[in-house]
Amino acid sequence: MAKNIILSWCAFPGESNAARFNNEGDIAIGTTQGNVHIFLKGNLASKPITINTQITETVKYIAWSEDCRKIFIWVRNQENAMVFSREKDEFIFMKNIPTATRINFAQFLPGNENIAVFEHNHLYIYNLRKQFRVELLRGYYKGGLATMSKDCKWLAFPSLQGQVIMTPVTFR
Repeated sequence: MAKNIILSWCAFPGESNAARFNNEGDIAIGTTQGNVHIFLKGNLASKPITINTQITETVKYIAWSEDCRKIFIWVRNQENAMVFSREKDEFIFMKNIPTATRINFAQFLPGNENIAVFEHNHLYIYNLRKQFRVELLRGYYKGGLATMSKDCKWLAFPSLQGQVIMTPVTFR
């Protein structure tokens, strides 16, 4: 029996964050109609689990939690990102996360209760359980780009001079 395996991925410009694998090999693919289709173990021949965001705009960003039990979704032109939690074979809406501008990067921190969110010109950490956010950085970041190491110990972003600034991150 032939198996569908993704060997490479090509995305439309500006849509590159609308598909993400998780640590278990599942892939979430965003649509232009606000849905996210999740194919377990990357099997594109299987029937996907579908998350309907109730918004008919393009899904622009997807991030998985490390334990693969939560998924962060941002849909274009929305003032909130959404977090869904996996319950058996479906994803249940958990909560909205307020956003000010477009989201360029999001990452669940260890423990899966906090999310680092990089918007166009600032970075904050949002706590899902207590529903509050702490702003870490504000200012101009070339193109709004920034990233955090997988272990969440380092933050990297470009400077106005075109250099890469790396700084250690500590959480207390």
